[in-house]
Amino acid sequence: MVNGEQRVGGHVLRIGMPKGFNHCYDTFMDGQPGHEPDCKSFSYTSLQGGNIPEFEIIVAKRKMDPKTFSQEHEASFESYQGVIYYCFNRLLSASSETVKVNDVLHVGMDFNVTKMAAVVYVRRGEHMHAVDEFFNLFDTPAMIEAIQERYPNHEVAVYPDASGENRKSSNASETDLALLRKAGFKVHVNSRNPAVKDRINSMNGMLCNTLSERRLFVNVDKCPHFAKCLERRIYDDYGQPDKSAGFDHMNDAGTYPIAYLFPIDKKSVGVRRIRGMS
Repeated sequence: MVNGEQRVGGHVLRIGMPKGFNHCYDTFMDGQPGHEPDCKSFSYTSLQGGNIPEFEIIVAKRKMDPKTFSQEHEASFESYQGVIYYCFNRLLSASSETVKVNDVLHVGMDFNVTKMAAVVYVRRGEHMHAVDEFFNLFDTPAMIEAIQERYPNHEVAVYPDASGENRKSSNASETDLALLRKAGFKVHVNSRNPAVKDRINSMNGMLCNTLSERRLFVNVDKCPHFAKCLERRIYDDYGQPDKSAGFDHMNDAGTYPIAYLFPIDKKSVGVRRIRGMS
């Protein structure tokens, strides 16, 4: 019906991009040989479309994991089920690095009363190494004390959950982020957390990109809980990251620094540069 009149015939053109196996996939399959005779469907990669320069495609391959690149640039319908951080491999992602004198520590932190979590990274050239973790601490003051006790002579940059700007630990008059700054830590945080999907994509892209390059490694001996959470966190029946098994806090902590420093931004090909990261 158009303006109250029933129209017969005509054509409909639908243009879109894959996002899992949703209605777009069903419509695309209608136009494939052997399906609906009145429908036709075609797919084109980003490079074939002619609007994205080849150098941007190459940059995307370096920043994205294989599954995300296939969906975003090769018009491929990908299933986001099973293990979330599928690019993590306990052997191929293994690191023997530890904290050294004068290392700047890049600490991802997730706020939860009685379940505070933090992952400590150091940079080696173009690679990030997870070299320590803090697990199930009571609150932010306890986390600050633990970090200062273990690393009293290091510069500490914290990449926390953005909710800490308004959240207060129990019986505290200052917000969690204010407590971190007061402790002398440099806090790097945006006004709000990046989308969960963006953090996952940044993490997988660093663990193993489309060119099979690995730029993020984990010292499994120093970070046993983090490694376990990377291996075991899965998508639930609705395609969302599962929170029921308790593998979310360490992963959230571990992904905040990566998403902040190495964001997958379709409008920009750069990365953030801060002290200790150049």
